[in-house]
Amino acid sequence: MDDCSLWGSQHAVVVTSSEHPYNILLVNKKWEDLCGFSQEEAFGKSFGSIGIQSRITDAYKVRALNKRLAQRKHAAVHLTNITKAGEFFDNYVRVAPLLDGMSKDVTHFIGV
Repeated sequence: MDDCSLWGSQHAVVVTSSEHPYNILLVNKKWEDLCGFSQEEAFGKSFGSIGIQSRITDAYKVRALNKRLAQRKHAAVHLTNITKAGEFFDNYVRVAPLLDGMSKDVTHFIGV
């Protein structure tokens, strides 16, 4: 996954584990710049535990997103999140499952 062309993307990209709580495995530089967390700070943490979800993040939308991911489906949601520095930002997230080429099992999720 390190050679993925999305790492040079103009969009923030995050790759997570395939199981709830969808721990962060990889982020690109745009994601680090947007959220304020480095790859090292984010690795292995869920979005809730890293603090990117704020008190004004819509919990209903987060639950709906998690439900779609549990069903192994694509999802899109508009959230208000918070940076490491405490600044709120609008985040339109599109998430898709990444599949194993042979088994077609979901191995990860990618968010852009």
